[in-house]
Amino acid sequence: MKWRKWLEEWDMTSLKIKTPFLEMDWAPKDEDKTAAWELYVELLTRITTQPLAPEHGDETTALESVHDLFPITRSRGG
Repeated sequence: MKWRKWLEEWDMTSLKIKTPFLEMDWAPKDEDKTAAWELYVELLTRITTQPLAPEHGDETTALESVHDLFPITRSRGG
């Protein structure tokens, strides 16, 4: 079963946020879902999200990899 179908079956297609200073409902549109998926894939493939032995990498490279996401996400916007 696909994740989207599972969420729909449990009526989890929107999010209600309630805090002392904010109450809102958020129902993502298809564009929001697509953008979230693309960002998820980018994050998942970054070195910071992967196990890495100390002798095979360094923190600077890992952080630069995440920092590089900013121009990527901004260039895909409408």
